[in-house]
Amino acid sequence: MTKKVADREFVPRWGTQRRIEALIAIGWHVEEIERRLSSKEMVRRMRQRERVESATARKVAALYEQLWNVAPPESTAALRARKRAERKGWPRPMEWDDDWLDLSPDELERAIAAEVALMDRDELLACNRARLTYGDRSPLALAASREFMRRKSAARREQERRHLARRRAEREQLAQAA
Repeated sequence: MTKKVADREFVPRWGTQRRIEALIAIGWHVEEIERRLSSKEMVRRMRQRERVESATARKVAALYEQLWNVAPPESTAALRARKRAERKGWPRPMEWDDDWLDLSPDELERAIAAEVALMDRDELLACNRARLTYGDRSPLALAASREFMRRKSAARREQERRHLARRRAEREQLAQAA
């Protein structure tokens, strides 16, 4: 949350939702997040709305700043929270670019596409490896991994096309020589 907005005004839920999901991804369970925010059922209600009160968004942003790099106490609830986030593909806090947390889905997609377009093969490969080897769920790693696979497939198709063209040319030469 970077803009100053009155407490009772509403802001898009994206940043608030992503921050909560990121905390869940490292094991902070919903009940503990709500307890720390002094707001029962807030997380569940928020997911049903397009906008949240700016005061709520600021509270969540402050809690996120406090907990993003703090491991929660190990418990069954923490394990369940991490597994749920993994199933849903929610990035952990360190996998988010802070500048992207509050973007709308369309803005986020454009920002990621612009970043991926600037990546060379080695950077794309590194993102693909991070996703596959370390389970990186960042939106950038996911998009870069997809782009790596797309380029790899395109290169393979081009290689096959050239191979078939060479074979065709060789057959034509043999046919002409005979």
